Amino acid sequence: MNDKYTYAKINNLSNNMADFLCDCSEAYHKKVDVVAEKVFSHAGKKVVMLAGPSSSGKTTTASILSEDIEKLGGKAYTVSLDDFYLNNLLQTSKF
Repeated sequence: MNDKYTYAKINNLSNNMADFLCDCSEAYHKKVDVVAEKVFSHAGKKVVMLAGPSSSGKTTTASILSEDIEKLGGKAYTVSLDDFYLNNLLQTSKF
């Protein structure tokens, strides 16, 4: 079990939310950095896809991942399906 975030630590960090948020953000970025290094080290990888529920951070993660890959010397492009979203009215109307 990862005891980095024990109940006691979370309770202590909740007294200073700015520190708690910074700690969480740093841990998140480190995890994305690890993924970027794995993707970059496999030269045969051409496409990386992210999936998840609405507002789960896919676009943010894709952006950070793309930046990390480029920092490592690779080329990365993001295509967001947010740009192709049809609202409920358009989905249910007849074309």
